[in-house]
Amino acid sequence: METLEKNPTSPVVKVLLGFRIIIVKVISSLLSVLGGGAIGREGPTLQIAGSIFYLTNKYWPVPMGSKPASKHGMILAGGAAGLAAAFNTPLGGIAYVIEELSKAHLSFFKTGILHSVIVSGLISMLLMGPYLYFDYPKLDPFDFHDLWAVIAIALVAGLIGSLFAQFLKYVFNFRKTLKSSASKATTAIVCGLLFATTILLVSETTMGSGKEVLNELIFMGGKTSLEDLLGRFFGTATTYAAGGAGGIFAPTLAIGGMVGNLLASTLFSGAGTLAILIGMTAALSAMTQSPLTSFILILEMTDRHSAILPIMIAALIGQGISKLISEHSFYEYVAKSMMDSLPKD
Repeated sequence: METLEKNPTSPVVKVLLGFRIIIVKVISSLLSVLGGGAIGREGPTLQIAGSIFYLTNKYWPVPMGSKPASKHGMILAGGAAGLAAAFNTPLGGIAYVIEELSKAHLSFFKTGILHSVIVSGLISMLLMGPYLYFDYPKLDPFDFHDLWAVIAIALVAGLIGSLFAQFLKYVFNFRKTLKSSASKATTAIVCGLLFATTILLVSETTMGSGKEVLNELIFMGGKTSLEDLLGRFFGTATTYAAGGAGGIFAPTLAIGGMVGNLLASTLFSGAGTLAILIGMTAALSAMTQSPLTSFILILEMTDRHSAILPIMIAALIGQGISKLISEHSFYEYVAKSMMDSLPKD
């Protein structure tokens, strides 16, 4: 991101954003979803939206006497719009830009980002209606005596989320060693077979982004198992290793929610649905090391303001566990590796 701030026309931007990226991401994401890949269909929307804003800034004529919009600001606005539209979480889109993409102070915030989030939110509501990503889960009032259970669940979910991030780093490094088209195609085939084997022998819930699994756990009283959790963990990593376009947000939420449900059904029977939300928040915060974004996303996805305090605690614990294991989040690590591999200006 530092390279982008210094030079928005750097090779990083030219490789990661553009018309070709939009086409490839759309097709690849559709294929991943149709194939049942254990990866989020929402993730690519950030890059697609960023590309649209980048191309708009590049080719849209500037009225005479007007000052051209900042390329950096436009790309950030695209990222905010993409996340806001993907999960129907306008505040989450703003928080993500400030906390994760720009790594800047709040004073950097521009009205253009707010405009992009509002427009993307209106379009999302027009096409899909005023929905919540996880509807309206029923929660018992949070009691201070349950704080120890919240902390314990967040610690475990944060640890699993951190280990998941570390495992994906190894997968990313492995894919960097694949140079030829033949090796990439072979890897995709092998990963596809491994994924199918995981579904057949470990857990059928491995398929998909994980949203369906979470809906069953939250609203239908479903119970997860250790096999389901392992299938989701390695199934998502296998799908990612295959090279298809997809997001990590949704699968991470699924892993965290499954951890919360597993602990609630074995150790903390009184935690109920709150345990799932705690696990989701802690795991996502561990993956992104962005606690503000994590708890705002969960809050907007569920509209459960009564759970603000435990969710905030879970977000901080998830980030803390992740920081102890690795200085950089998965996204920071990937961005730095990709920038280091590109030619310098």
